Amino acid sequence: MSATSIIIPNRNHASFLGAAIEGALAQSRPPLEIIVIDDASTDDSAAVAEAYRTAHPGVVRLLRNDQNVGCEGTLNRGIEVAQGDYLVLGSADDRLLNHTCALGVEQLERHSGAAFCCGDTCHFSSDPETGVVEPAGRSTAPVFVSPETFVERFGGGLIAGGAAVARASQVRAAGGLRPELRWHADWFLYMTMAFRSGFCYVPTPFVALRLDAGSYGSAGSANSVWQDAVLTALLETVDRECPDLHGAFVRAAVFDFFGPVLRELVARIPSLQRESIIRLLAPPAADVVAARKHTGARAVIRQALVRHAPILLSAPGPVAVYGAGGHTEMLLEIWEELRLPRPDLLVVSPPAVYRARFGLRVFAIDDPDLRHLGLVVLSSRSYEPAMARVMRQARPNTPFLSIWSRW
Repeated sequence: MSATSIIIPNRNHASFLGAAIEGALAQSRPPLEIIVIDDASTDDSAAVAEAYRTAHPGVVRLLRNDQNVGCEGTLNRGIEVAQGDYLVLGSADDRLLNHTCALGVEQLERHSGAAFCCGDTCHFSSDPETGVVEPAGRSTAPVFVSPETFVERFGGGLIAGGAAVARASQVRAAGGLRPELRWHADWFLYMTMAFRSGFCYVPTPFVALRLDAGSYGSAGSANSVWQDAVLTALLETVDRECPDLHGAFVRAAVFDFFGPVLRELVARIPSLQRESIIRLLAPPAADVVAARKHTGARAVIRQALVRHAPILLSAPGPVAVYGAGGHTEMLLEIWEELRLPRPDLLVVSPPAVYRARFGLRVFAIDDPDLRHLGLVVLSSRSYEPAMARVMRQARPNTPFLSIWSRW
């Protein structure tokens, strides 16, 4: 019977690591091995992992990096030593749901050409049971998604690496994770495999992702210098090394998911203003836009705004949206599509870098000139818990609505 290796990279996540290992151990189809690789942590992570290794000999393996090599290098080490036919590239601060391996392997054995099988994601701040499900694709039953049907089924959507069971041979053939792409390395790996081989999709959550502004991807992408370097590397890699996939990237308009940040980056860097890269940033076609209304973050935001519409319409004062990035741009687009009254302003955590954004004035959340707000809508995924804390501190008497959490 085909076997699965679950790889969990860890760097100073002692407080979450146990839950990640428990999720791997709770699989209804037990994995061949759970490979925990500690990336030179300075907390008690190694001790946590060692306790599980002792309690589950032959299943939990513990490897240690002598020095910090980063998440991608750590996962690549796991990919190299894994003995399973299938791989789950996990994370120390998230938790697999107990059916992930069973459902993923079942589909991969039915569709021998598929590179991986993915499911939906569940986002949570403290309890996975109260998380918000983000649908990755459009289907009511398990389905094989060919490169030709990717837009129809996924709307050019993003694939969460932690929510996938991948064929080990395909991951290795693709070269594993590229360290220079950092927190977008798994995105690149799964998108290129999807465009070349197709994949399976099961419309149920595979993983519970923790909403944490301090997570690897959230913290990294929040640093504009680091994010600019990573996005530059990503564009250069797709443009120069994947000429056979240019048409697929353009057709699916996948770079559109990075929002205004990517467009602004290209506008600032002359070396990126090549015709081939400009084509990669082309806006999505009408059928892609239509498909995206039912998948990914757009589906979650749409459902939340429809649910909260009565509250938005009865706010006792000005309505503000908290945020100024790509998530906010997406929320405002959906807000307009639903024909809700336009928000009055945007608020951000201090300091306010912009004076205006997306046609709205921007204020710091603690600006003394904002004497009264009727309602604030939180507009971020990973940063929503942090925004909620700021609201309670800076404006304890102002009601707020969340998209990704249930408070």
